[in-house]
Amino acid sequence: MRLTRHNLFTIEGNRIWLLVVGYLFYTAAFYFLHPFTGEVLLGMGFILAAFAGFLAGWRFGVMGSMVVGLLNLALLTLTRRGDYYLSLKDIIYGAGLLGVGFITGFNSDQKQVIERELAAQRKLEKNLRKSEERLRRINDQLNDLICFVDVNGYPSYINPAAIRTLGYSRDEFFGETVFSHIHPDDRERVTRRFAGIVNEVDPDRIHFRYQCRDGRTIWLEAIGTLLKDEQGRAEEVILTCREITMYMESEARMRQLAEKKQARVDALARANAMFTALANVSSKIQLATTTDAIFKALGDELQGLNINFMIMLLKPDAGEFAPQYLSLSPEAIGRLESLLGSQESFLLPTKSLPLKYISNNPPPGVYVESAMEMAQVVLTEVAENTFEQVCRDANITPRTKGAYLPLSEKNHMTGMLSVWGEALRRTDMTGLTLFANQLEAALESAKLYTDLQQLSIQDELTGIYNRRGFYDLGRREVERSLRYNRPLSLLMVDMDFFKLVNDRYRHVAGDRLLRLVARRMHSSLRELDIICRYGGDEFVVILVETDMDTARQVAERLRLMVAGTQFEVEGHTLSLSTSIGVAALSSRHHTLEALLEDADEALYQSKQKGRNQVTLHTPIDTPAPQHLVNAGGDMK
Repeated sequence: MRLTRHNLFTIEGNRIWLLVVGYLFYTAAFYFLHPFTGEVLLGMGFILAAFAGFLAGWRFGVMGSMVVGLLNLALLTLTRRGDYYLSLKDIIYGAGLLGVGFITGFNSDQKQVIERELAAQRKLEKNLRKSEERLRRINDQLNDLICFVDVNGYPSYINPAAIRTLGYSRDEFFGETVFSHIHPDDRERVTRRFAGIVNEVDPDRIHFRYQCRDGRTIWLEAIGTLLKDEQGRAEEVILTCREITMYMESEARMRQLAEKKQARVDALARANAMFTALANVSSKIQLATTTDAIFKALGDELQGLNINFMIMLLKPDAGEFAPQYLSLSPEAIGRLESLLGSQESFLLPTKSLPLKYISNNPPPGVYVESAMEMAQVVLTEVAENTFEQVCRDANITPRTKGAYLPLSEKNHMTGMLSVWGEALRRTDMTGLTLFANQLEAALESAKLYTDLQQLSIQDELTGIYNRRGFYDLGRREVERSLRYNRPLSLLMVDMDFFKLVNDRYRHVAGDRLLRLVARRMHSSLRELDIICRYGGDEFVVILVETDMDTARQVAERLRLMVAGTQFEVEGHTLSLSTSIGVAALSSRHHTLEALLEDADEALYQSKQKGRNQVTLHTPIDTPAPQHLVNAGGDMK
């Protein structure tokens, strides 16, 4: 030990002073008692050496032994006046002193080391107990929820905050995993995240819902810290959680407010687009004079809003809706007609639609969340694979919404506007109702215009279509047949020797006879067929969806019907025969004019063969009929 001013007055320093005093006492005793009690002095020397080792360690024990030995040698030499010699006994005595000093000093050093280590350990344990107590008090006062769990999720420690917040007792916690009371919708996600913490691949925070003992559901934010054993294997996870229910509820409210705000913005933009389209439709349909033009104007604007529509008109007597217009591509319409039948033949019973038919005071519009479900109600008799194809062609998906709006005239329901689209919203009902009102007014105006136009295409004498009506309607049917690749035939009918009736019974009787013949032929045809008075005593019949063979049968039926009828005219019973030419639309002749020319050529051949017969047109080169050059000749 190094002696300094500081440690001379410590416990170690007091021991040194005690040794110094002991050495001085020993020296005095040796000097005065040596002549008489040498053994006693030797014993005191050993005791002093052992005492020095015991007090000051092995270094001071050896030094003390050496000092005692030297003092003894000096004193012996002094007391014997130089008459002293070193004996074996003195050497053994000196070695004994060194051994005693070293052994006692070494044992003293070891004891002091052990005492110091024990003191340090006791101090460390005391500090550790203080730290644990301090940590426990801090942990008890924390609001955060702390849980120690093993790698399987079973807890080994739950802090009081977790017990207070969640409401479960320690026994309830320790009897199951920490995932047991997590909300079922979040449990799998939390379990995967916990596995990620254990495997050190996903240590990030996680938000989840937890079901408390009192039935409340709260939001928790958790972060996990992985603890490993000496071999570096995952041993335990410290889960630190805090309740964030108020934060999550505030965030949800803010999100709802933002969604509502965005919905209002979208609704305003949608309403603006809807009313812009409504204004465009209003301006366009004011100029439209036909229902087709009205439907096209409506379709252009609604398709700009990603909305499809269908217009159906009501047949009150039959209790059915008949589709009149479908805002799809011609290709899609063609596929639908091949699956469901043509628009003319496809009828929807009123009971299959959401609008209950009432003869007056039509019901308000109906909004449908799923247009596909509504289509299933309407198309109950359609096979499943056909239904799926219909939905694809009609642009109907599980996300498609729908709406049905009545069309009325003078408080009487006349039809229905059906709209659908993924972009359709319930808030669009106001705008769609205005569309329906505009459509009602436009259809009524078009009906008045059609009535006036009908007068211009109607033959005043017979009440059937005139030549102008023939060309207007005929070109439309030719175009439709070519578009959908459907058959179309035409009959050219001429009254045989009708000029003789006019000459013999005058023109009044002739006009009466023409009216009777036209009425009988019209009643013998289908509603969709078109009969026209082409001129004089010539009639033209357009047979829709009819091929050449069927047209021949119809022509023969008309010929026999006229020939077998006795017409009562102005007190006279008259008989009449007809000559008929039949032609069918073909790739070679695909215009109305060409079709008419073919039928007229066949009619000419019927005249040439002796009249009162039906002739089919065959595409061969023949001379031009003379009566086309000299109309009104005797050939008639």
